[in-house]
Amino acid sequence: MEQDERFTALETKISYLEDTVRTLDAIVRGHHDELEILKKEVKFLSGKVSDLMEIEGSSRPERKPPHY
Repeated sequence: MEQDERFTALETKISYLEDTVRTLDAIVRGHHDELEILKKEVKFLSGKVSDLMEIEGSSRPERKPPHY
């Protein structure tokens, strides 16, 4: 009887571990999707900043900073 109880306990633990793995997998997949979205946003915003810097640089004469 003791061996059956041990097997039952192990099966229960395995079931909980499988559920935990499924839960963590879903979380990791969600984070991956969010990360991909954020990468696209950073790339887009980086392009916008570059565009603004080009516009700003072409309309402003080169001057030394005030501390010179």
